[in-house]
Amino acid sequence: MGKQIKIDFYRIQMPPDIGRFESLIQRVNDLPEDDSRTADIKGLKVRLQTCLINNQMITGEMIRIRMDEMPIKVSLDGQIGLIDLDEDEGIGEETAFLYNTRLRILVIQRNVHSVSSHNFIRYFESLGHLDRAINIDPIFQAEAIEKLHRMTMITKFDVTFAGLDRFDFLDSNKKKSVSAIIDVGNQLSAPYITMTASMGHIPGSLNINEIKHFIANISHLFDYRSKPIRKLIISGKEVADGQSDVFDLLEYKMVEKADIDLDNDRRLPYQRRIGALNRAWINREVELSMMFN
Repeated sequence: MGKQIKIDFYRIQMPPDIGRFESLIQRVNDLPEDDSRTADIKGLKVRLQTCLINNQMITGEMIRIRMDEMPIKVSLDGQIGLIDLDEDEGIGEETAFLYNTRLRILVIQRNVHSVSSHNFIRYFESLGHLDRAINIDPIFQAEAIEKLHRMTMITKFDVTFAGLDRFDFLDSNKKKSVSAIIDVGNQLSAPYITMTASMGHIPGSLNINEIKHFIANISHLFDYRSKPIRKLIISGKEVADGQSDVFDLLEYKMVEKADIDLDNDRRLPYQRRIGALNRAWINREVELSMMFN
């Protein structure tokens, strides 16, 4: 019996004069293996449980410790019981990760019940006592990036936001462009917003550089559990008299999938999950090296 996991890819951008991300990981890994490694990230208890630093590759395990809303145990015939936990114990939800220091690429297991990519970064900001935000940018496949760079004209740009009324990202790190959209949504009590910029029937192109900046500014929203960005559609041409190309950038987000067998305790063991992340890295290493070297 097995389970399929999804694996996501991100690029880490540190604030100026802060140092490298691997140094921050090392500082946290040097902490005693006690509750000093556990941080409260917006009400979630998160800790670095395992970490191995080996030349250009860092591998490890993050755990979210669920301290409330405990599940019950139940048999197939419907007999239920409580899970016996001490006061300082909770349910652990695991997330394996891999970080390549040369390319600054984070490869992380997607687990909606555990530590998200966003909270992974917030954890290291918190224990590193940083006063500026680390940027974690999702990586798109080279094919989509090449399409975007080849375009000399962008005639239409559509972004659909959803669930803004349930979306908790109003913090000090939000970008002004996103904040303005949320303000409009709040004023109109609109949980769904579609923003369209178009040349219509007028010849010419939208400002391509500003569109790229806008995409960079909203990229930190792509991986929230509530999926606030549903579509990001770009319409354009490589040459003025050429054929139009229309694509949804979100469909090109770099993702790998892996099937993992459960162990005898019906768990997905760390070694099998980190092995899957290593294979995902090998599958994408050439593409990533060409994009970021």
